[in-house]
Amino acid sequence: MKPRSFRFFRVVQVVIPACAVVVLGGWMWSNDWLPTTLSQPSLAAVEGIVLLDGRPLTGASVDTWPQRAGVRGASGVTDGGGRFSLRTMVDTGFHDGAAVGTHRVTVTVSEPLPGGFGSRLLSPEKYASPGSTPLILRVVRRAVENSAVVLQMDGQLLEVGPPAETGVEPAEGFIVTPLLLHFDQDRDDRLSRAEYRRIDTASRHGIDMEAADVNQDAYVDRSELTRAAIAVMAAPRRAEAPPLMWETHLPAAKTPPVDK
Repeated sequence: MKPRSFRFFRVVQVVIPACAVVVLGGWMWSNDWLPTTLSQPSLAAVEGIVLLDGRPLTGASVDTWPQRAGVRGASGVTDGGGRFSLRTMVDTGFHDGAAVGTHRVTVTVSEPLPGGFGSRLLSPEKYASPGSTPLILRVVRRAVENSAVVLQMDGQLLEVGPPAETGVEPAEGFIVTPLLLHFDQDRDDRLSRAEYRRIDTASRHGIDMEAADVNQDAYVDRSELTRAAIAVMAAPRRAEAPPLMWETHLPAAKTPPVDK
């Protein structure tokens, strides 16, 4: 039988390091020093469609607000058919999917105010706040069960103000502002090549980075994005394609300006 002093020494060797790890881990957790991948729940792919009175809602920002405190929400933008996929900011970049668990969901469509500062809400107000929205999303680990989410909304969109009244190109409200809001990670009001590569195909609305980067500085700024978005809005589409928001709420899309 080993001496009591030896057994005590062995216990001390195990207990003290274990306590140190627990204390250090607790301190790192409380001070947000743990990597997001450790402190956040796993992500699962989420895809779906937003319907307003039974019709696909295009150009809408979809944001989730997790029920569990401290968990990051996900975001996405609906395409021309009202479809969206969610992405979550994790550490240094966006990752596909939303945190497993229950989320409240806000859906908003807005247009920028004159000068580009602030915006006017066009979609029903109750869906714009996590405190009032009735939309609930339950994300499970099996991605296949999150692949056909339907967010049903009721109400009507407000009419978009014509450019002469707002002083702002409508393409900014429908395409440019949502793109910059969700994918401009460093908030410099432009998209780098790295940021652009993270944008899913649907959210690009057909804008090509190479073509939009007129001055070839490896960035697409707001003015370049707006120019490209105007061209997208004015481009002819297939007759069988579902109507886009700017086709149903604007008198006519403007044609792209021509350099002289």
